[in-house]
Amino acid sequence: MITFLEAALQEKSWLDTELLEAYSKYYNKEKSWLYSDHAGKTIQDLINDACDDLEESGHDLSKTSTAVVLETINNTVVVEFRVPEGYKQLEETLTYLKGLLLESKESGYSSAEFEASILQTIDKVEKQIKKMLL
Repeated sequence: MITFLEAALQEKSWLDTELLEAYSKYYNKEKSWLYSDHAGKTIQDLINDACDDLEESGHDLSKTSTAVVLETINNTVVVEFRVPEGYKQLEETLTYLKGLLLESKESGYSSAEFEASILQTIDKVEKQIKKMLL
């Protein structure tokens, strides 16, 4: 989280970006698979909250380092990556089907009907996976 926050401070436009949006871009993760109690807050909101907490606990912000502010955020903000139920099974099914198709072609015993059926099933599974990514 500290590395992410440091990057957000370097890229000033991220300060007004919502936490999960920025996190998903930085870590190249699907935003809909991220969860945080602080979702909806911008990076600047998190900084402001941390500064408020530090002031309330007696810190003089003019003498408080950026590292302390970032550590305060790091200690209070958690972002979880939650893979949707069924996604892994779909990925495994897709891998299996592609292997089956390749194996049947290499064996020479494959029929056009069988290959068409496998391709149709692969297409259905890929569509289900894409739905989960939205």
